[in-house]
Amino acid sequence: MKKEVWIPTSRLKAYEKSFMSIAKKAAKIGADIPTLLITDERKTFKIPCEHQIYESNAPKFSHMLLEKTRCVFEGEMPVIDGWKPIAKLDHEYLPKESSFANIVNLIGMDLDEKETRFVADKLNELSSCAPNCEHCKQNRVRNQTFLLMNNETKETIQVGSTCVDDFLGEKSLAEIANAFDINSWITKDFDAEYRDDYSSGRSHSYSVPLDLFVAIADKITRTNGFVSVSAASPTNPSTAFRIKTELLNPSGEFKGLINDYINENETDELKRAKKICEWMSQQKPDNSFIISCISISKKGFVEISDRFQVGVVASWPNSMLRDEEKRLKKEMEAASNKNEYFGEEKQRGELKLSLHHIYSDYDAMYPYIRLTMRDQDGRKFQWKTNPGSCPEVEVGKTYTMIGTIKGHEEYNGEKITQLARCSSIEECDANSPVPQFIKDKKAVKKPRAKEEDLSPSL
Repeated sequence: MKKEVWIPTSRLKAYEKSFMSIAKKAAKIGADIPTLLITDERKTFKIPCEHQIYESNAPKFSHMLLEKTRCVFEGEMPVIDGWKPIAKLDHEYLPKESSFANIVNLIGMDLDEKETRFVADKLNELSSCAPNCEHCKQNRVRNQTFLLMNNETKETIQVGSTCVDDFLGEKSLAEIANAFDINSWITKDFDAEYRDDYSSGRSHSYSVPLDLFVAIADKITRTNGFVSVSAASPTNPSTAFRIKTELLNPSGEFKGLINDYINENETDELKRAKKICEWMSQQKPDNSFIISCISISKKGFVEISDRFQVGVVASWPNSMLRDEEKRLKKEMEAASNKNEYFGEEKQRGELKLSLHHIYSDYDAMYPYIRLTMRDQDGRKFQWKTNPGSCPEVEVGKTYTMIGTIKGHEEYNGEKITQLARCSSIEECDANSPVPQFIKDKKAVKKPRAKEEDLSPSL
């Protein structure tokens, strides 16, 4: 197979050296030798940068320019005695659950459509299977097994790493291990080192209880909205980064949350975090991302030095909020709730709305925050305002406010009432009475007719 990869030019020699080390190892064990063609084609790419919140003299650019060189990889997965590796399983036993949480490393090379679909269908099974070897038939503790597929019959077999040579012949394990090294190389995030080097601050590593991590993620998401790593900027750090910052140097409100967890106080925030973890563990394992989420939920902790784990779990509250929004929309449609505009343009009055989503864009020419809300009948409202004018609000809470109807829009078949000049925003009970939007006007007294006008005309 051939694959195009773009490698940062300034570090091309280092990456070429690591590739040559893998190629030499392949030659030493008698395996097919992969090749890497380095072309003269170069391009400049714009990649996002993420900054630590700690004080630093480093310039706070939202993006950096990076020159990359086009390279072409060519190589094949080994087929030994009719068998080829399709997955490597790193097993971890969970004593409390008496089960396994496995990291599934799939081969991204040389699998046809049917084979890829077959592996996808087995992801759930592979993520929790025992480290058994179908070759020696001895069920014992193993850290690693391989899933092999017969090239003709498509039969699969799980083989322990120490049994691979016995099953396929001498040096087979070394050849398969080398193939996974090649697979890791061609799927490498070549920009990661640049993002890490550009970031300021220090790297720390320790395990954080999953529900505490999710509680912090949920609090940040509900007050600031979710920001992915790719959308982060110096003025608007990613949610994952904010979580790490609060864990390494917690501010006042997060100190209270952490202390509640330590003191085993069952607050609403911690209860909701457990609900999010439970929701994620019950998702349908139909892709590798969800499989990883379920494996992390089984472990019960997050290693904050692991960028992948931190980024994955940081997104859980936002994923659940989006799921709740979709569910609410379906319930609205099922109950025939009102999909209609509210009021008339330029009307101003009092509203009671529930906050469903917060979106912020600090990198726009005119930075803004957009709040998405719904009234008691399910009508959708949006208010776009500048960050300085946005009050402190949380997703899931209900508020009364005075607002002006700016206009009406329709998106994906859903009617939206746009608001402006919202003021007097106060939290209220979701079941409180709905205020009258436009108060009844007081009757205007008519001037009394003059006495002479009342006398009959002669």
